[in-house]
Amino acid sequence: MRLQSAGRTVTGDHAIYDLDTRVLKFTGGIWASTPTGEVDRRDSLEYQDGPRLRSRAANATVVQTDRRVRADTMTGHFQRQAGGKLDLVRLEADGNVELKTPDTYATSNKGGL
Repeated sequence: MRLQSAGRTVTGDHAIYDLDTRVLKFTGGIWASTPTGEVDRRDSLEYQDGPRLRSRAANATVVQTDRRVRADTMTGHFQRQAGGKLDLVRLEADGNVELKTPDTYATSNKGGL
């Protein structure tokens, strides 16, 4: 399954959209690319549409230039701006969180930005 929109691509082995909850769930072999980075979400990826978009990933790694964050579960909360642009307003990471930069390595059970 491949989903593309302006500057974004998501691929996965399977995808299901629930009309009642407005949740799109990708499973298996998931990879996403955005204008600001790449995401490798090995288990599952969910998008919930609405006034605020939520993205939840299991066993996720996010790479942005020279920064890498990995966690058992990550949830990104987005707000839609004028013209449809999405801004990340909060990122939550839970379970076996690792943060790597060129000069830093940190671990935690939970984190948020």
